[in-house]
Formats: sequence, C-alpha cells, structure tokens
Amino acid sequence: MSLLNCIITLQKSGHGTDGRDFQHGPAMTLGEPYVYSYHAQNYTQLHDAVHRAFNTPIERYIPPDMKFEFGLEKFRRYLDRDLEGMFKEVVRQNGGEIPQLGRGIRERCLELKRCDPGLPEGRRPFRPES
Repeated sequence: MSLLNCIITLQKSGHGTDGRDFQHGPAMTLGEPYVYSYHAQNYTQLHDAVHRAFNTPIERYIPPDMKFEFGLEKFRRYLDRDLEGMFKEVVRQNGGEIPQLGRGIRERCLELKRCDPGLPEGRRPFRPES
C-alpha cells in the first residue's frame, strides 16, 4: 500500500520548502508509486492520489539500510574491529598512559561480579609495550 502524504502550507517559512510542511517529509524522497502527495483540504488532489495509489501495483519497499544484509555487514564490521589497535590509539592519545576508568564503571563491574576485586596493594597492572 502506498502512503498518502499531506502537504500543509504554513504562514511562516522555514519548515519545509517554500513555507510548506509535510506529514512525512523524508518519505517524499521516494515519490510515486510509494508516496503520493496532496495539499491539505484539496480534495480533488486527494481523490486523484487515492485513485492512482489503488490502481498502481507496487512491490514491498524496504530501505537499503533496513535490509538484513546491511545489518549483517555492520555487525560483521563491528566484530572484526581491531580492538588492540584501538586500545593502542587511546593510549597514544593519552600520552602513553592507560586512561582511568570512567566514574562508576569499576563499581558496577564488581557489583555484577564480572571483575576481580583488584590487585594487591603495590602491584602494578600489566602495560603493553609501546
């Protein structure tokens, strides 16, 4: 089913183009046969848009960034990140020092029992070589 998109003319400009506002502005980029636009209170245009929409067969439309393949590729890139390289870059940007954890992160980790309680006093954490 196609979308009927109402165009409303406003007294002041700055909303849509030329002082117009759209019920579903981003959808207008698709255009016909997926989106039929008409001006508010113009019942002739509305009737014509409904008639064209019902008489034009269309296939289902899924935007490219909503398709399974797109999400799968994003997920693959996320999993294939170079975490070691990213860590080295953070350390480099911090003058060669490992940055401190953000406030509350360690406490939450301990609360969930996902972290060791800590290093014994005087023991220093492992630091990768630069």
